[in-house]
Parts: sequence; C-alpha cells; structure tokens
Amino acid sequence: VVVDARGRIADLNLAAQHLLGMSRASALGQAAAQALDAVPGLAALADNQEITEAEIALEDDRGCRWYRIVSSPLEDGRGFHLGSLLVLHETTELRLAQDRLIQHEQTAATLRERERVARDLHDSIGQVLGYVSLQAEATRALLAAGKTAAADAQLARLAGVARDAHADVREFILELRAAPSDRRTLVDALQQYLDGFGQNYSLRTALVVAPEFEQERLTPEAQSQLFRIIQEALNNARKHGNAKAVQVRLEEADGQARVVVQDDGRGFDTEALARSGGGGLGLQFMRERARALGGQIEVDAAPGRGTRVVVLVP
Repeated sequence: VVVDARGRIADLNLAAQHLLGMSRASALGQAAAQALDAVPGLAALADNQEITEAEIALEDDRGCRWYRIVSSPLEDGRGFHLGSLLVLHETTELRLAQDRLIQHEQTAATLRERERVARDLHDSIGQVLGYVSLQAEATRALLAAGKTAAADAQLARLAGVARDAHADVREFILELRAAPSDRRTLVDALQQYLDGFGQNYSLRTALVVAPEFEQERLTPEAQSQLFRIIQEALNNARKHGNAKAVQVRLEEADGQARVVVQDDGRGFDTEALARSGGGGLGLQFMRERARALGGQIEVDAAPGRGTRVVVLVP
C-alpha cells in the first residue's frame, strides 16, 4: 500500500485489495485513516516517517492470520517526504511452526526432567532405603546377641537417615510442583518454589524481577535449566552455607538474561575452591547446565560474607 504525503491512498496491489476488502478504484484518493481502518494500527504506521515494523493478527474465513508490517518513508532526491510504503507479509505459517517447535521443546524438557527425577530418586531415596534395610538387619542381629547399647546407637543413626530422607522427599515434591511448565512461567514457578523453600527450611526468601526482564524470550528449555540452576544454588546456601536469608534477582544485562542468587551464609574461599578443582558436584552441575544454554556462571564468595552466584544466558 502506498500512502502519499497528504495521507491518502496512492496505490495498492491485488493482495492489499483482498486484505482491505476494497478495489483499487474505490481506494485511490481515500484518506488512509478510513481506508486502512480494517487493519488495526495500519493507519498509524502510515503516518510514521521512520522505518517501523509491527505484527498484527486478523480474523478472516480461514481463522486467525498473522502479518508482519514494514512501514518505510518515501522521499525524493532532495529528501522531501512524499509518503509511505506499507508492506504486509503473512507470517501465519512461520508462527505455527514456531508454536510447534515450542511444544516440541516443552515435551522434550518434560521427558528429560522425568529421567532426571528417576535418576535422583534412584541415587538418593533408593540408596537410602537400601542402607536402611541393611542396617535394620544388622540392628536385629545386635539385639539378638544382647548388645542393646550398640543396637540403640544404630537405631539413632537410622533415625537420622530417615529424617534426611524425609527432607529429600519433601524437596522432590516441592520441586515437581513448582517447576516451570506450559502452564507456569519461570517467574511464577520461582515464586512458588521460594515460598515453599522458605517455609520448609525456615529461611527468609525474596524474588526480585527487574522491569526490563522479559522471560518470554527464554525458551522452555532455558527456563527449565535456569530453574534447576537456581534450585541448586538455593540448596547449596541451605546445606553448606548455613544461610538464613536468600534473594533471587532476575534482570537483563547487555542483551542477556542475568540471574543473581545471593545468600547471607558463611561463604567460602573461592581461591581454595579453584585450587581444589573448581568445586563440588553442585557447582559442576550448575556450570554444565549454564554451558548447555551457551551461558556462564560466576561465583563470588568469601568466608563470613555469604555467596553470590551470577548466571548469564544469551
């Protein structure tokens, strides 16, 4: 569609005629504000004297159709404004393909999480139950031999193992309930998880989302991986840092998603950690997940100053 400097239709092709529901003869000379009224926002783009892009959805007999609009100013050789050229490209099939890709990613992420949970249950709860079974048999043998003091000590250890297993089960349940999904965004999942985490372990938790943070641009896989990284950082703060308060901040930095997990725990010596090979399994776990997203992790800590974990994801 060509709009002249007076805001009137100067020309339009057959595709535009079909979209607007008018012939070329009836459209020529009409005010763009009226002629383009069938397409919301199109007339406003025609008034713009800069290159502008927008995306709109229109309903027709085929259902909802998506269009990408590019508005370009028209000028003569001396730079005088002559009007605007509006070009509409239908992007419905592209959007449908993107939706299918997102659904595929969500399904794949769900399957990976199921496999991970199965491994975790086997490696933690499964091993604990195996240990309890063996030690229970050993305790019976001690009782049969009349060694009640040794049996009592063994039972005390078993009670401690059972308490730890109970805490792990609660953690699994909280994780599964709060994880991001096609019905729950990263922010919603984190808020739910932090609320439960704070209640379960008597910690003060806070989630801060910067105004510029756009979770929509993160793929379902990226949201899931970030959630697991944050979860691991929180568990490290609880188990190893003896923290009383933790804060999770989501923000943007140089076009990247930036996640900061800060706790008030006892911290640790990062130089000693580097000399020992870069940390335990928890930190390696977080780094591997960040690398899988093309991102990186920075850990800032010192004895008595708490720990600050920063994750950057493109």
